[in-house]
Amino acid sequence: MPKAQSPLSSKRGSLITRLFAHHWVQVIAVFSVVNVARLHPIFFFGKTLFFGDNYSLLVPGRLFLVQWLKQGIVPLWNPNLFSGISVIGDISHSLFYPTTVAFLLFHPAVALSLTALAHLFLTMSGMYLLAKWFSKNHYSSLMVSVLWMVSSQVTGSLNNLQTLQSLAWLPLVLFSALAVHRSFKGGLLFVAVIVGNFLAGYPQHVLAAVPIAAVFSLFAVSQEHKLSWRVLVPWVGRWLIVGLLSLGFSAFALLPFIETLAGSTRLAQSADQAARGSMHPLEIIKLWVPYFFDAPSLGLRWGPSWNVFPTAVPYVTAFGWLTFLLTLKLKKLDKVQLFLIGMSGVTLFLSLGSFIPGYTWVLEHIPFSTTVRYPSSWLVLTNISWLLLLAYQLPTLKISKLWRSWIGWLTGVGAVLMAISYWIVRSNFDLVWKFLNSVTGQALLNSPFHTWERDQLILSVITANLAVNLCLFGVAIWAWSRKRLWLVLAIVLLDASLNSQLILLWAPNRVYDQPQAQQLIDSVRSPQFRVMTRNFNRSYTDFGSYWEALVVRPPFSDSFIDDSELQQAQHLQRLRDGLTPDWNEVVNVPIVNGYTTLLPRDYQLLWEKDGEARINSLSYIPMDHELLKHWAVKYYIVDEWFQIDEDFSAYPQVYHQAPWSVYELEALSRFRMDNDQAVELTSLEEDPNTIELQFTNTSTSGYLKIADRYEQGWTAMVNQQPVRVENRSGMRAIPVPPGKNVVVLTYRPVSFYTGLAVTGATLAVVAIGVGFKRWRQQRVKLKN
Repeated sequence: MPKAQSPLSSKRGSLITRLFAHHWVQVIAVFSVVNVARLHPIFFFGKTLFFGDNYSLLVPGRLFLVQWLKQGIVPLWNPNLFSGISVIGDISHSLFYPTTVAFLLFHPAVALSLTALAHLFLTMSGMYLLAKWFSKNHYSSLMVSVLWMVSSQVTGSLNNLQTLQSLAWLPLVLFSALAVHRSFKGGLLFVAVIVGNFLAGYPQHVLAAVPIAAVFSLFAVSQEHKLSWRVLVPWVGRWLIVGLLSLGFSAFALLPFIETLAGSTRLAQSADQAARGSMHPLEIIKLWVPYFFDAPSLGLRWGPSWNVFPTAVPYVTAFGWLTFLLTLKLKKLDKVQLFLIGMSGVTLFLSLGSFIPGYTWVLEHIPFSTTVRYPSSWLVLTNISWLLLLAYQLPTLKISKLWRSWIGWLTGVGAVLMAISYWIVRSNFDLVWKFLNSVTGQALLNSPFHTWERDQLILSVITANLAVNLCLFGVAIWAWSRKRLWLVLAIVLLDASLNSQLILLWAPNRVYDQPQAQQLIDSVRSPQFRVMTRNFNRSYTDFGSYWEALVVRPPFSDSFIDDSELQQAQHLQRLRDGLTPDWNEVVNVPIVNGYTTLLPRDYQLLWEKDGEARINSLSYIPMDHELLKHWAVKYYIVDEWFQIDEDFSAYPQVYHQAPWSVYELEALSRFRMDNDQAVELTSLEEDPNTIELQFTNTSTSGYLKIADRYEQGWTAMVNQQPVRVENRSGMRAIPVPPGKNVVVLTYRPVSFYTGLAVTGATLAVVAIGVGFKRWRQQRVKLKN
């Protein structure tokens, strides 16, 4: 006889069953399983995400912030890049964003991983809510929420922390916009979400999100009411109020950002720079087969992505495309279908950018149109629209027996043929290549690009991709016909995950340790002088060239990245230890150049006379550049791992320990009188916001010059008396009398404090409004 089940185990089973019956428990469970599988190097192998701006810009910037936050100082200014730049004015620092706390508490690699996971959950949750509004179906909403989370756009943004933080809010922005017209609380929810989106650090997403959110809101109104002036006027009024509240609550960060943006090279960029990142029309093929052309983890790049910015194109799996095809077969589309198809079509078209006739003319003639880049960013909204259409259609999806039969045979035969082709390509490619070369009239042999090795890798990726995707598609259709919905979910998510996984690159957690060459750091760190590093100043020696060498490897380039470097990242750590910008700011070594989001235009024009706006950094600065002396650049760090073709014999070598040498340049002191006489400081105390120094003026000059970049917002006190900070050739100068002087300079940007006042006033107005509303409600209750 079968054993009787104990009451205890029965209760446990019942509890687990009831627990997993809750929709949000299922969301959390699926999120956990998917991300432990996809991001397993984080959980099991002590590895971290490190590619691109995460390593070059964003994590070093946060480490600069937290070293001062730990001392109780909120750094509004960064003295270590470009002879001083605003922190509060560059929203990419995310100074007031919650995830900065993670870098206060944990190792940078751990903090980065926690930030990534938190935003992956945020964006999956937002997409689930948005899809649920359209589809009213838990299963389809869950599927598309995870498809969005593992999409190429979101996965690719893991390589750029500010993009990830901002992009993660987008579904929630659209969802909260759907309730703006219904209630005051709905409007406040949207305000809170859009402020969070802005503080996340990538305003370009906010610029796209707000108008699209308004369109979604108008669509929600049209679902409940017939559009008329009686409906539209209140709707416009609510959105005006919501817009004003959004501006008010974000003013403390928005006003300094606008001020910094206005003075940056971003407003001076050319139409060609603004159009960078347009989607090449041939890349539309990635909608079905995403990584035929470029797969960074394989070192593969060819086709339209070669020598251009690669575009992360949406991929909703073959099962998703079948849903769309069946949708288009319908004789009559309803309002939801028309809205989502129209939204996806418009945004897909806009993503073509420079390939659209007249697009460049618009950039050249419409004011401020060149302030944003990467037209392919519109693909994010294309992807969301497609996924919402998928969620809406999936509950009603029906596949006839004839369709299932044809799909089964085609996918089965196709998968077998692709598997055989893959085996032939890997085992006997000589015959294949000779055949292809023959039928193309020796085109492969005479091509400057095609070689035996490259073509073998390309065909291997294509055949393997098709074999796997066809198998997954066939299994998904079979599971759907058997109504095994969780199996369909698993197969579709596996498909999407595999096809986005090739974006991710991993390195050991130790790559985010502080620079280790302490003797080198001590030899160049001085409050009176600055540094320039050859491994950023020369071509092919910076982080950018490292990323290119990492993602395009043999046989597609002569990359120095080998298997050992892929596993250990030793060269990457050497670049860090050699204070390659921006890792110099982590150990407070000031440099004359660097890497930033908003490069000050006035500073760039000092160093480069050609007038072309550089977006993130200065170009090459020769060692004999006349400004180096005046900007107190005394030390030149040379990383001898790179090939040296300069003659350093005219410069004294003041430090050497392989692979680094430090050469001394002729430099004036950072603190000096207007006649360039050095000041002998009796004391100096400095943090990012304040400089306090004492000295005796024995010169005939009446001005103290400080070789720090001039910017409005710096105030000065000399012997407890306020004086004006003047602009002298881009530097700061203040009047000082003869004799002993105590000078205090403080960074107090008016835009920041004005913004704080506006934010405080907005908060007070909302609090009064909420209080008054509750008071009226109480009065009504008492009367009744």
